[in-house]
Amino acid sequence: MSELINKATTASFGYRPCLDGLRAVAVLAVMVFHAGVGIGAFRILPGGRGGVVVFFALSGFLITAILLKEFHNNGRISLKAFYKRRALRLIPALLFLLVVFNIYTTFFEPKDLSRQSYWFSLAAVFYVSNWLRVIPYGHPALNHLWTLSIEEQFYLLWPALLIVMLKLKLTCGQIATLIGIIIIVSPFYRLFLWQKPGSLYYVYNAFDTRAETLLVGCALALVRYDKLPSRLMKVVGMVSAAVLFVTFLIGSDRIELIFGISVIGYATVGIIAAALQNPASAAVKFLEWRPLVWTGKLSYSLYLWHLPVFYVVGWSPMWHGKAYPMFAFVLSFVFASISYYLIEQPFLRLKEKFSVEQGPVQLAAATGD
Repeated sequence: MSELINKATTASFGYRPCLDGLRAVAVLAVMVFHAGVGIGAFRILPGGRGGVVVFFALSGFLITAILLKEFHNNGRISLKAFYKRRALRLIPALLFLLVVFNIYTTFFEPKDLSRQSYWFSLAAVFYVSNWLRVIPYGHPALNHLWTLSIEEQFYLLWPALLIVMLKLKLTCGQIATLIGIIIIVSPFYRLFLWQKPGSLYYVYNAFDTRAETLLVGCALALVRYDKLPSRLMKVVGMVSAAVLFVTFLIGSDRIELIFGISVIGYATVGIIAAALQNPASAAVKFLEWRPLVWTGKLSYSLYLWHLPVFYVVGWSPMWHGKAYPMFAFVLSFVFASISYYLIEQPFLRLKEKFSVEQGPVQLAAATGD
């Protein structure tokens, strides 16, 4: 059965610092968006929330590469080990955030907001907070947790579906073709939903409207992008980076949510494929810049903590004014570092026991997927 597996994916399986750099770009774009940083009426990166699509596409690629590698090595995929890895990766840091923030809200917020925090936290733990956001219901400091719910709902389905397709002896190309059909249809499905009253919250938060952004990464892990000429991939990488930057500069809900989701997903996989095929390029060297790689390693905790920090700092009379964004960013890095080194790292070391390959430089353990 191993002949069904994409050799490009399995051969290149290993830690790539540039992917952590890409994570850093994504999380910083989201943070700038949520901070509302701007000059006068001009807002920097009004489309920066598209960074979550970069996370989705990258996660889809990495997880699928890991699963394919396991199937290539063992002729099977262990769902039990997969879900243990996911739990050890995601739950400890999430619980740490929720415990700390709910202690804060209990003592410093009105009862109605505290109640919202409790209920939304419970939904976040069970990875259904995106559906509460559809209502819409949430807490201003925790609304960003819908992305975790989307991702985990996807991973309740995708590994099992992949196992079934591999057991049916579908090739990677055939699986990628099936995924491609869904990817092509998805923006038109969102356009159809957009015509309905009150569709914004559904299109933004629902699983069925967002699954495409993970699937585009899955598709990349399944195709033979290594067969494309190196020069062509360099061009693809440059164009993809330019497209990603432009989409971050566009802040229209309609453009972003209907077609922008797809465009950012395509741009992300273009950057990934180009980076993996041209590891010595200037763009890869930039993404491997140490501060950027370190930020990428913190990206999960940064994503968890930045909005609660922005919320608390923004509502505090002490920090209104020009000092707010910089202080909020610094404080976000402080809490993210505490979470990463004291909470995430011990569990990541435990997670390695369930990884596809033993060793300190696994792609799974090092990049957070």
